[in-house]
Amino acid sequence: MNMDWNLCIICQKVLKNENLSCPANSKRKDVGAGYSSFVYALEEFRKLGSLPGGIDVSLFDDGSAIEETLTRNKAKWHKNCRLLFGNLQLDRANKRKSCEV
Repeated sequence: MNMDWNLCIICQKVLKNENLSCPANSKRKDVGAGYSSFVYALEEFRKLGSLPGGIDVSLFDDGSAIEETLTRNKAKWHKNCRLLFGNLQLDRANKRKSCEV
């Protein structure tokens, strides 16, 4: 499967009721910080073996590291898709993992 960088990188769908958000177009001084936090969450979920939605992380890396690939391709996502990788979900995944052990 190939990544279509014009779609949400998480669901790869067009949702009529939700616009795409692109950290590369941020007005903040730390443009692209959204990619850094996403990559951190992605790595943490991967360590736990709890990647939401069966996402294929290899599609996010063209060989130059995930964050660089996302930045260069101006990766976009739906807000609700990005929330799957939020701190609350990560905390819950950590708790589930610790209960298993």
